Amino acid sequence: MSPGAPLAGSCTVQVPNVYVAGNNICIATGDLTPAAIDNTDYGLVNVPSSLDRTFTISNNGGATLTIASIVITGVNASMFTVVSAPATTVLPGGSTTFVLRFTPSGANGIKNATVTINNNDPNEAAYSFAVRGTSFDPLPVTLLSFRASDAGKYSRLVWETATEINNKGFEIQRSLNGSANWETIGYVVGTNSATGSRYNFNDLAPFRGINTYRLKQIDYDGRFELSNIQAVNLASDAALVSIYPNPVKEQLNLVFNDSKLLNSVARITTATGSVVASVKLTNYRQAIDMSTYSTGIYFLSLQDGTVLRIVKQ
Repeated sequence: MSPGAPLAGSCTVQVPNVYVAGNNICIATGDLTPAAIDNTDYGLVNVPSSLDRTFTISNNGGATLTIASIVITGVNASMFTVVSAPATTVLPGGSTTFVLRFTPSGANGIKNATVTINNNDPNEAAYSFAVRGTSFDPLPVTLLSFRASDAGKYSRLVWETATEINNKGFEIQRSLNGSANWETIGYVVGTNSATGSRYNFNDLAPFRGINTYRLKQIDYDGRFELSNIQAVNLASDAALVSIYPNPVKEQLNLVFNDSKLLNSVARITTATGSVVASVKLTNYRQAIDMSTYSTGIYFLSLQDGTVLRIVKQ
C-alpha cells in the first residue's frame, strides 16, 4: 500500500442499541412520568383483580443485544411482576416482548415502581422507566338496612343492600342476651346485583329471652364484614321445634331452642316403627341428610317426646 493511500473497509464499531416501547409508543430511558398512552400508567384496577401490559424491547444497533435481567424496584415493587419474560438475546433489527402485571393490594391510591432492563448497550446498560397503577378496593356490599323483629313464635330478619360486588352471601349469626358467643344459624346466598337486593330469614326456634342477631357478609375471596346488631325479646316460655323443608328431597333442617335437647339423640323411624337413623343434636339448627332415603312417610322423635312427621319425596 502506497504511503498516504486511503484504508479499505470500515472503522465503525458495531454495538447494540436498545429501545423500549409500550403500545407502539417509545418510552425514553429515565422516563419518570407514566402515561396511559404508552402502557406505563395502568389506571384504576380493582382489588383483587390484576392487569397485564405488554412492552417491546427492540435492537436498532449493529450487534446482538443481550438482556441480562429485568428488575422491579420502588415502594410498591411487589405489586408489579414480570409474568412473561423477554428473550435473552435480540439480533440487530429484531425485537422481543415482556409482560408486566399489576396486582394492587393494600390501601386505595397510586402505586409506583421502576422497571430497569439490564443489557449490553454501552450507552443505556440500565434502561429504566417508571410505571404506576391506582389501587381501588370497592366495598363489596353497601348495606342500607338490617332489622330483626318478633313475628310471634319466631324472629324475622330483613335486610336490604344498595350495591353488591364480589358478594358470595350472608351468614346469619345469633347470640343469647348479647353474649360474645355467636353461632351461625343460617346462610343466604347473595345475588351480587349491582343495584342491590332485599333479603329475609326466619329464625324458627329462637331462644327464650333476648336474641341478638348480626350478618356476616362474605366475599368470594374470603374477606368478610359484620353488620350492626339487632335484638329481639321473645317472652314466650314455650319450647319451639320446627323442621323444613317438608316435604324434603335432600337436606332436612331441624331447629329448636331447648338447651336440654343439645347433645341428645333424635331417632328417625319409618311409618311401621323401624329405626332408620339416630342423629346426635349438636346444634340448635341441625342438618339431616335424607338424600338416600326412599320416598314415603317418616317420623322424627326427640328426647322431650316431640314427634314430627316427615314426607320424603
